Amino acid sequence: MVFRDRLTLILFCLVPFVVIVGGIIHEGQRASMSLAGVAIIGAFIKNNWIRAFIWYWLVWIIFMLLMTQLGKLPPPFSQKAFYMTSYMISAFVFFLAMQESMIKIEYVYNVICFTAIIQALLAICQMWALDPFFDMMKTYANVKKLLDVTETTGSLGNNNFLAFYLMVSMPFFFRRYWCLFIPVLFAVVLSSITSTAIVAGMTGAAYYFRKKVKLRWMVLVALPLIGWLLFSKASLTWNFTWDHDRFHWWRSAIMLWKESGPGGWILGFGPTMSWGRNFPIHNEWLTALFNFGIVGVVLIIGYIVTAYRKNRILNTAIIIASITFISSYPMHLAPTVTLIMIILGLMEREKHGDRHINRNRALDWANSVTAKIQNSLETQAKA
Repeated sequence: MVFRDRLTLILFCLVPFVVIVGGIIHEGQRASMSLAGVAIIGAFIKNNWIRAFIWYWLVWIIFMLLMTQLGKLPPPFSQKAFYMTSYMISAFVFFLAMQESMIKIEYVYNVICFTAIIQALLAICQMWALDPFFDMMKTYANVKKLLDVTETTGSLGNNNFLAFYLMVSMPFFFRRYWCLFIPVLFAVVLSSITSTAIVAGMTGAAYYFRKKVKLRWMVLVALPLIGWLLFSKASLTWNFTWDHDRFHWWRSAIMLWKESGPGGWILGFGPTMSWGRNFPIHNEWLTALFNFGIVGVVLIIGYIVTAYRKNRILNTAIIIASITFISSYPMHLAPTVTLIMIILGLMEREKHGDRHINRNRALDWANSVTAKIQNSLETQAKA
């Protein structure tokens, strides 16, 4: 019996007795079942770095729930911890589904391209003050749009989120026929004036085509785009100063982390702790450092350094995502986090599939060597 099977049975036995939160027994048991689900998902994930990160997150959630029970943290932390637990389970279910899936990888690529095209078409409609998605939402929900009616947001509610989604999806268009849609995707992203996503997309394209296109041609193409981007930013928002809100947010989070002492530096503040505002830090790398400390960041970097790189499309998508993490929070949004989890799950499936192929080759080689030795021995015996 493998470890994950033993873990499932052990947690099955523990759930009725591990009552973590709530004055009513069955509420505490429901919490235990959710936490057990996270532990089991971690056990079924093959990558050691991701498994360690999931269990590290789980230990933090349990600790914060216990601190709430002991009165060391306010009661709302229990509710937030449950929300984070359910979010984590849902996200990694997509990872696990792709890791274990038998579907052809080209089919998954096509679905990713199809969803990106839908988002791009919605954005083009929004350029003309037409928003079919928002109009549909208004028929059954009381919703309002915070951005201008002509902002390109697709169904993601924000131009930065849409730009991230399209740029991470772009490497999957580097294939026959699908490449015809790349100008449309890039035009929509340019209209969003989302600097990080544009730079990330250009970097990803340079990485993907580095062996086919010479460096000087890449530079010639990039310079006009960078110039246009800087001009747009200077005239609309940043004015080339460090006085942008996000820099202040990042500085605030870093200062809180620095003032926390050795324990905070190493372990962080925990996944449910706020950095002082009611919205994310707008930087996933700083969020990891603030919430999980140096330990969490090391686990994430460890995964990136050892990630499977033989699939150029998937690797390019992760490079683009890693760059856009600098100024956005796509891991906190359902559409973008599911896209990332599907890509990571496919990478893990390809990695282990490649190992299986290599093992088969090694076995074939060993069998051929054994056969030659046997033939040699038989020949000598006959002689």
